[in-house]
Amino acid sequence: MSDGIDENDRMTLPSVESMPSPYDVSQNNYVLPRNIFTSGTMPGNTVMNIGDKNITVDGKNKKFAVYDLNGTEVVRIGLLADGTFGISLFDINGNLVININSSNGKISSADGKTVWDLVNNQFIVNDGANDRILIGKLS
Repeated sequence: MSDGIDENDRMTLPSVESMPSPYDVSQNNYVLPRNIFTSGTMPGNTVMNIGDKNITVDGKNKKFAVYDLNGTEVVRIGLLADGTFGISLFDINGNLVININSSNGKISSADGKTVWDLVNNQFIVNDGANDRILIGKLS
């Protein structure tokens, strides 16, 4: 093939019909064993779990998610809760800590009081009512 990958190193996810348990074909939910690499196309409404559901690839909801050992989502990449695309990081209780979204070019704390504005070249710390620290370009 032209992609430079040796055919002996290429692995493909088996067809849905040939997947034995623990693959839940009726729910389009597949749990892959650890240390496996796959390539290929899966149906758009499929959720693929890797490593006992520690990592989820969710095509329908357009996101990748990483969970801690307690099942709490700690990282989300893709479609965020506010409908934009980006990256969200959560603490061990599931509370948003950092949000990076594609619609405004900002990296912000969960409360929005600390913002790195990549569009306007600013770093801002706000007390909830007023900007207290502004580093970079003045507006």
